[in-house]
Amino acid sequence: MVICPNCGARYEKDVRFCGQCGKRIPEPVLKTPVPVKQEAAGPAAEKKPVQKKKASKKKLLPLLIAIPAVAALVVLGVIFIPKLFGGGSGSGRVRGNYLLIQDAVYPFTWKDSLLLLSKDGCVKKDFDNDLGPGMLGIDMSFFYFRDEEDTLWFGDGSKFERVAEDVKSVIPALDKTAAFLDNDGVLYLAKGSEKTKVAEDVDYLYTVSPDGKAVGYEREKKDACYQYYYDGKEHELGKNCELLALSEGGRYVYYINSKDVMYVQKGEDEESRQKIVSDYEKYCLNLDGTQILVSGEDGSYLCENGGEAVKISSSLLRPLLPMSCAEPMENSYFEEFPFVGCRDFKKAFFYQLSDGSASVYSLDKDLKTSALVRNVTMNYRFGPFLLDDGKTLLYVKNGDLYQIELGKADADSEKLIKDIGKQYYRISSDGSSLIYYDDEDECLMYLKRGEKAVSVFEDSIDDAVPAGDKGFLILSDDELFYTEGGRASRVKGIMDGDLYIADSASMLNYRNPVQKCFYVLAEWMEDNEMRLYMSTDGKNFTEIFKDEVEASPATEAAVPAPAG
Repeated sequence: MVICPNCGARYEKDVRFCGQCGKRIPEPVLKTPVPVKQEAAGPAAEKKPVQKKKASKKKLLPLLIAIPAVAALVVLGVIFIPKLFGGGSGSGRVRGNYLLIQDAVYPFTWKDSLLLLSKDGCVKKDFDNDLGPGMLGIDMSFFYFRDEEDTLWFGDGSKFERVAEDVKSVIPALDKTAAFLDNDGVLYLAKGSEKTKVAEDVDYLYTVSPDGKAVGYEREKKDACYQYYYDGKEHELGKNCELLALSEGGRYVYYINSKDVMYVQKGEDEESRQKIVSDYEKYCLNLDGTQILVSGEDGSYLCENGGEAVKISSSLLRPLLPMSCAEPMENSYFEEFPFVGCRDFKKAFFYQLSDGSASVYSLDKDLKTSALVRNVTMNYRFGPFLLDDGKTLLYVKNGDLYQIELGKADADSEKLIKDIGKQYYRISSDGSSLIYYDDEDECLMYLKRGEKAVSVFEDSIDDAVPAGDKGFLILSDDELFYTEGGRASRVKGIMDGDLYIADSASMLNYRNPVQKCFYVLAEWMEDNEMRLYMSTDGKNFTEIFKDEVEASPATEAAVPAPAG
């Protein structure tokens, strides 16, 4: 069963996009852990559908759920979260043209507690009331959430902080910043527990710039609704329009009029106003908001630095981002926070959907599309997947798996696996190897690119996920195994019990589970205990949490509405 996190529509088969609302649907994910710390203060997490791994097992964790929004916790299991290649500082790392998720946090609820996991361990806060909606920042390094009494909290993996009381909604940005609105219509900008009052009498519609220093909002007056934005002081944009987005610092203002015509202007300078497109359908912005990609009835347009929009295709194009690239769940493709972790769309790749298949394009120097691969399979199992180097593409066509280096002149596709079948494949964290299930020989195969595939596991498999740089975790009959290309070996340090690997790909923006931050393993014990383990390499797990469970846990959690 696949469930859309946006509208709750359910599908029996794996699908990449929801037929009801058009939003992207998550795929399975996994990642790396560490030891635990305990503290009191607390964020909330997002609720997400709990997915059962085995039909014969009914003890799935109903209370291990994260709050609705960008993070979606599934149930017991190995939960994989992003880190990325190499060092760097801060919560994310700009590598080439992309912001890659690096120091992710993973929030989820257990009974009356909220646990926030990071590569540094686990912090926990107990609550006297239920937890409400929450949202991760686009780089997944921090978390804002509300409790049942509408208190807003902030968490970043090391601490929880109380931000404000009586809060109605919140929209996170980057660098631990957010905008939030209280129930009295007062709008604030926040960075952790520090907050600045922006405006009063604000309607529920508002938007925040990616740096969290500017915010747009709406006020209703007697004659009409008026749009405003704040960049240190308040500016009136006008009535009979809707403000959609602001670039960093509010330098560029994007809005539509009453006829759905989209415009951009440079701050308050009305004479700089440029029409982008009529009757827009979808849009997203680059990392600092200086570029906007918009699709309308007659095609897709790119507008840069408030200038004239250029038509780049007669079809609807979407950015094809690396698997670790920061990307919000609610985007217009991305509405509430419409920015993605791409610095320059002109250097990016795009895909176009058509009847369940996709074609991948680049932009030439004249900003016209050039086809790189056409009519390839499009779903969460088979991709197409752009690796974190920003140029290597893996895709399936006519049942065979291929690799191509995008952007390289006269590059040819290399066939990696013939007839990969109906089984999914998984890519290692460093992109150098992959595993797939061989239907004919009934075994799990390990393929290092440029070498011959070898069998690494010949028993039944319940799930398999990337771990460490080059390795993979394999779950089989409540036993956990690890391989880096040799025969899979049993993972030690886990007690006997019912083990699960959670399908929590939502954390990774619905792409193939490939990053390396930390792994979480949940386990049901015969004495009605739940134990939580973490690992940083996928090989060695440490117990970080245990508690008694309910006698008859439900098998599936309710699907919440998206936070916001």
